[in-house]
Amino acid sequence: MNPKQDISSLSLEDLEKLADAGNAEAQFFLAKRFFYGEGVEQSDKKASFLWKKAAEQGNARAQLDLGCCYYNGQGVRQSYEEAARLFRMAAEQDNVNAQFNLALCY
Repeated sequence: MNPKQDISSLSLEDLEKLADAGNAEAQFFLAKRFFYGEGVEQSDKKASFLWKKAAEQGNARAQLDLGCCYYNGQGVRQSYEEAARLFRMAAEQDNVNAQFNLALCY
């Protein structure tokens, strides 16, 4: 992969390789593909699994999206508490969407 290449534009195969190697950005974008069914069979469960891996590495966008999964019960058991925890983690990294969602939780 070219270091200046946008990771979101990688092929599915390349994204999967990077995600399997623990790359949080690749996990985030691969999760998006599963969530929206872009080139793969749609799966909220696979998306939330990948977002969790990226979120655990501090990826704020993954924390936000995983928080939405918990809020709506998509691919995970619904938990407003877990959603708020994830939104807070992303909000503390200045993610404005997470800040908004956290405010809604309150």
